[in-house]
Amino acid sequence: MRYLYCLLCLLLFIGCKEEFKLAQKGNESISVGPLLLNLNNPTQGKSHLPRLKVSGNKLYMTWVEQEDSLAILKYASYDQDKWSTARTITSGTDWFVNWADFPALAINGDRLLTNILKKSAAGTYDYDVILKQVSLLDTTAPIRSFKLNTDGIHAEHGFVSMQAYDDGYYVSWLDGRDTKNEDASKNQMTLRNAFVNIAGTISQDKEIDARVCDCCNTATAITLQGPIAVYRDRSDGKEEV
Repeated sequence: MRYLYCLLCLLLFIGCKEEFKLAQKGNESISVGPLLLNLNNPTQGKSHLPRLKVSGNKLYMTWVEQEDSLAILKYASYDQDKWSTARTITSGTDWFVNWADFPALAINGDRLLTNILKKSAAGTYDYDVILKQVSLLDTTAPIRSFKLNTDGIHAEHGFVSMQAYDDGYYVSWLDGRDTKNEDASKNQMTLRNAFVNIAGTISQDKEIDARVCDCCNTATAITLQGPIAVYRDRSDGKEEV
């Protein structure tokens, strides 16, 4: 059965996106919007983890479908009152799939960037962030795949957020490279960000905060002063802020 959450997201999004329209009543202009549109769901079977993004006049959605132990990441676009044919980005049986940490989505021109969490070792939380870049114009073009975290440590890496920025993408994530110390008191989750260009080259990879929440989502935005990241910090004590 399809997950209702996908459909609800679409309904809420379109309802908020639709511009207010004006109707004439005598000499007065009154608002009669926004409109709530019921869209068909482009997903199939057991599907979850939807993400929405608007670029130009199109709405894009990514989601994950499950076939037993196989996870399949797909996307489709909504334009001219209909969904495009869903396209598979990648699939695998070695992903870390969970309800809290799911693929991010960004569009820059004719390129779509998303990610999966791929197991790197036997530990429950040993997995890497694998970026996937898709050409939206040429469906025969190969899908580029590259690892975001380059530390080589079998640890947790996830809670990715991304935005189109200049000729690429600004990406933030939680990085667990410092959680594998022999002294457990020194184990800390960190926040990092990097710039990923259209060619897939990762640069400006740097630590933003050395002690953050272990399992809280991040968010990114582009301002007039440049990119910013929002996350849940952790103080030197036991309290989180």
